[in-house]
Amino acid sequence: MLAAAGLDSGPFHLEFALGPTGPVLISLHARPAAPGAQLCVDRVSGVDSAEFAVALLLGEPLAPGRP
Repeated sequence: MLAAAGLDSGPFHLEFALGPTGPVLISLHARPAAPGAQLCVDRVSGVDSAEFAVALLLGEPLAPGRP
């Protein structure tokens, strides 16, 4: 989906709903998720997603997340 939308780097926000035959895409945007969702991702992954996105866009080395 991301490649088809032309997204190959940087933050993105994807929403889907579970339909009777599986996931259905609701929206896909080249932007970070809302602050609450971003905080959840950060806590689960162990990565500061804002810091990660800035480093990615500046071509800086990316710090690994939690194993």
